[in-house]
Amino acid sequence: DEDQAPAHGPAQAVCQVPLGGGGVQVIASGGDTPKLELEVGSALLITLQDDDPVVAVDVASGSAALKIDSDGTIAITGGRGLSIEAGTDLVLKGSNVEIEGSGQVTIKGAVINLN
Repeated sequence: DEDQAPAHGPAQAVCQVPLGGGGVQVIASGGDTPKLELEVGSALLITLQDDDPVVAVDVASGSAALKIDSDGTIAITGGRGLSIEAGTDLVLKGSNVEIEGSGQVTIKGAVINLN
């Protein structure tokens, strides 16, 4: 019966709108690894948990993702492309920085300073 609460474990709370699926579902799980999951249709899953990755955002079953680990490591992937744009300054900084392209790599600017 689609008016029944969704199945859940003894250490879980589940909220589903509408009942029967296809909309929004929130699952809160306790236990050894507490976790909160927000699922919006089949296109978006957001997971917050006490384990790595601590934060995970999954779009369209992996076509785009954001993951943040407890040590501060951040991974962003885009299956079709990734754009970063700033209205003013954009700073990319790290102890080691690597830029790699399997095809053409283009760098444009009014003035390009090296070192």
